[in-house]
Parts: sequence; structure tokens; C-alpha cells
Amino acid sequence: MSVNKRKVAYYSIQFRRRETNEILVYDELITYFNSLLSTIINKEFAEKKVIIESSNKFYYMADYTDDEFINIRFEAAKIGHRPFLVDEETGDKRENPKRIHEGEAEISHLALKFKDDEIIIALEERMVGVTIKQIVSYLRTYIREQLPENRCEVDYYYIEYDDFIEKLRSLSNVKVCEIYFDKTQLGSEFLNNVPIDRSTRDSVELILKSHVRRSIRKSMVERIYNITGDGQIIDRIRVEGNQRDDAKIKLDSDSFKLIKFIDVEVDDDTGIVNSIDMFSKLNDNLREMN
Repeated sequence: MSVNKRKVAYYSIQFRRRETNEILVYDELITYFNSLLSTIINKEFAEKKVIIESSNKFYYMADYTDDEFINIRFEAAKIGHRPFLVDEETGDKRENPKRIHEGEAEISHLALKFKDDEIIIALEERMVGVTIKQIVSYLRTYIREQLPENRCEVDYYYIEYDDFIEKLRSLSNVKVCEIYFDKTQLGSEFLNNVPIDRSTRDSVELILKSHVRRSIRKSMVERIYNITGDGQIIDRIRVEGNQRDDAKIKLDSDSFKLIKFIDVEVDDDTGIVNSIDMFSKLNDNLREMN
């Protein structure tokens, strides 16, 4: 076993009754969420996998345990691509044995704890893993199968280490606002007329710029920020402006997320994280949070 650093981000999710808009609180929240997990995990594989057509990817909840904290493993795989394998030492190539509909099972670990009217999540974040947005979308898929009177809306929020809005309000002006969202939000009419295919990234960037010697309204940027990361259209925003002493500054909503790096055991032969060690570290981090 060797040791590897893994990035962990922290989020909060809440469940609201669709009919009344009431937020579920502790006992009701625990019962509802545990029932949802049980429903999902007992499904056949074909029924619990979700396919992302735009990126040739599928993912699913592989397993979970419920003790002091809930520990969940998601697995994701990209398919439709099987290039030759090349040896690092010799340069020799051989045919890839996997089939075109197979992909490497990339594991994402998350630990959860209940707190009043929310669930705190510590999520292992990896480029090839499952994102918080995909996890929330996954839960919504199975909530839609419930009876109408039982259905809830799910909102998620970044847990911040600093205050983005406070920093924004301290700027004397805002010159640029970059908005990132998924390309599926462009709409069918646009996508049918513009040949965007799987060779492009899933994220689209919209850049707003102020007129010369003028500023983008900070109140507008605040409204954009308030619908970023809560399961709405926008994934991330970045702002460029000046402080009151004219010093240039950049703000990035992703940089304000609470991020930690933890050392975890990794199998030397497979490069796969030891899940027992990973969950132990994630659970320790949740214990430290109020």
C-alpha cells in the first residue's frame, strides 16, 4: 500500500416537500433519506444506473452503510472508447481487452451526517468521479418515482470557508463576470442548429463584460451567485474587478468552497483507494464539523 492525497469538498443538501415547500427536519429527514437510499440500492442494476449521453458516461450507487455516519460509494464509467494499451517501459502496444460498452469503474466516496434540517456531505472529488450535481440529479430521478404526496425537491449548497458576497461587495467595480453551465441548458433549438458533439466539453462559458469605464451591477452578480451550486442552471461563476485601492482582484465561486486534502491508502497494483481508510478519514472530518 502507498499513500495518495485526495481532494474533499463539503456540501449541504436539504429536502423540501413539493406541495407545501416545508423543509424536512431531523427525524422526518432521516426517515425520508434512508427510505430513498433503500429503494435505490434494492433495484436491479439496469434500473439504478443513470446514463449521461453527452459524455458517454454512466454512473450508479454501488453500495452504502449506515452507522454513525452514512457512507456511500458511487461508481462511474466512460464507454465507447477502447484505444490500444501502450507499455510505459517498452513502448509496446497491445489491443485493449475491454469491450466497447465497458469502462473502468471509477469510485467516488462520500460520507454524510444529519444536522437539524440538512445533510452535511464530505465528497471525494475527482475529474473521473461523480460530482455533487450528478449525485443530486441521481436522487431526483428516484424521487420522481414516488407518490406525488411524498415527493420532495432537493437543493444543494456549497459549505464555504469564506464569504463570496462579502468579497464581491467590497469591490469598487466589476469588469467581467464569467458564467459556467452545462451545454444541455442551451436548448434543443440551438443544439439542433449548431453541430455541438461529444468532442466538446460539457461546460459552456458565458462571458459578460462591462462598458468602458463602467461596472457590471454587483446586485446582478449577487443574484447570479445565489442560483449557483444549488441544483439550478449555473455551476460556477468567476468575477474580475477592482478593489477600492484600484488593485485588480479575481473571485471564483469554486475557490470559496471548503476544500481539504487527505492522505489515503492506495493499492499499488490497481491504484484504487482503500475504501475503509477513505471512509475513516471522511468520517473523522465530519466529526470535526459543527
